[in-house]
Order: sequence, then C-alpha cells, then structure tokens
Amino acid sequence: MWKRTEQYIASFRIKPENCYERIRKAIKLSAEPETIEACYEVWRKLVEELEKLVEENFVREE
Repeated sequence: MWKRTEQYIASFRIKPENCYERIRKAIKLSAEPETIEACYEVWRKLVEELEKLVEENFVREE
C-alpha cells in the first residue's frame, strides 16, 4: 500500500517539501492519543504549505 501511495504523491505537480514522509509521520502519530497533538501539527503545517504553494502557482499562471 505505501509504495502505491508514494508513487501517487510523487506524481503531484505541486506539493509541500517531503510531503510523503510527512504524511506517513502524521498517520503514525495519529495512532496514539498521546501523539494526536503532534499529528495535528504535522497536518496543519502541510496544509499551510500546500495553500501557499497553490496560491503562488495559481497567481503565476494568471
């Protein structure tokens, strides 16, 4: 499963740095109640970076 996911994410033209590794980290952290806050922080940073990348690329293409 992970190999297919990695290939799929690699095909994205726009993605945050180390996207695949960070998604895996977030998923691992989500497994325990003690690490949910850390999981949320990883996801939050990924979302922020993705929003910024999309905005930068969208504006550039107009």
